[in-house]
Amino acid sequence: MELLRSYDIFITQLISQRSLPAFLELFLYPGGTVFGYQGMLLVWPLVFYWIYNQQHTIRFITSAALGQCINRLLKLIASRDRPVPPFPLPVRHFTVRVPSKHASGDGPSFPSGDAMAAGCVAGAFFFIGRGHPLTLLFAVWGMCGRMFYHCHFFFDTLVGASIGLTSTIVVSNMKRSLTPVEVLYVIPIFYAGMYFSKYLAQMVRTLLRLQEFGDGKNKE
Repeated sequence: MELLRSYDIFITQLISQRSLPAFLELFLYPGGTVFGYQGMLLVWPLVFYWIYNQQHTIRFITSAALGQCINRLLKLIASRDRPVPPFPLPVRHFTVRVPSKHASGDGPSFPSGDAMAAGCVAGAFFFIGRGHPLTLLFAVWGMCGRMFYHCHFFFDTLVGASIGLTSTIVVSNMKRSLTPVEVLYVIPIFYAGMYFSKYLAQMVRTLLRLQEFGDGKNKE
């Protein structure tokens, strides 16, 4: 575990403590922003245009909802703090808003919701839309952007992107076609999952604490 933590910090610092010329940062900046809630308003139409097919579009929406529910639950269970920006802060030509850990369900750092969305977009292009393998770099773009602006640690983004990619793989391999009406079923499931995830996370954390308490008693 300590080895993984050291790799996590090392890779995070390797990316987040660098400064880039403005023209290079301009390329990286969208990776840290466009996969959030506001940016997805721009990204989703691009995805729909690329995979212009009703069945593909339905599968993309389904995979995004599935990925977000899993991502939100893990965020609330892990409740990891965000990275602390270094001092002095490396030169940044643009800024990205980093939510407080306690601001909302999206506040905790692990896993990254933006990286999860980037993974969904990459998966939609490649696994659902049968695009070029280079479209998978959307996930890497989102990961690097979130680390560069001190929003997440490396493993936050790696797990987030993996959740997004995995959800698109699962949905893309469903044998039967999904109907537009079934997308309407996804919406209440999505919001119910978002709402009840905080209670499920509290229950999981309580069970883990009880297990630690029991382990401590047994050692005594």
